[in-house]
Amino acid sequence: MTAQLTHVRFHGYHRNEDVAIYRWQLDSGERGESDRASLIAWMEQGNEIVVPVDGAWHQVGVVRMAGAEPYLCTHHDGQWTDGLLRLPMF
Repeated sequence: MTAQLTHVRFHGYHRNEDVAIYRWQLDSGERGESDRASLIAWMEQGNEIVVPVDGAWHQVGVVRMAGAEPYLCTHHDGQWTDGLLRLPMF
C-alpha cells in the first residue's frame, strides 16, 4: 500500500529529525495522521510512502544513525532530499 504525506508537525527545530506527526492520504482516499514511530513500523510491513516535490514523487525512507532515533527523509535519484521540509505544517 502507498501513502502520500501531505502535512508535517515539528517538535523542536525545522529538520527531518524533528518531524513528530505526519498527515497522510492512502490511495483509497482514507486520510489520517500518525507519529514517526507508527509510520516507520507501517513501512517495515512493506508499505511505501511518497511526497510530491517539484513535480516528481520522492520516496520516503528511514534514516538510521548510531545513537539517534530513526527518522523519515525523502530519497530521490540516489540522494537524500529535504522534501518533507517543503510540506505544509499543521
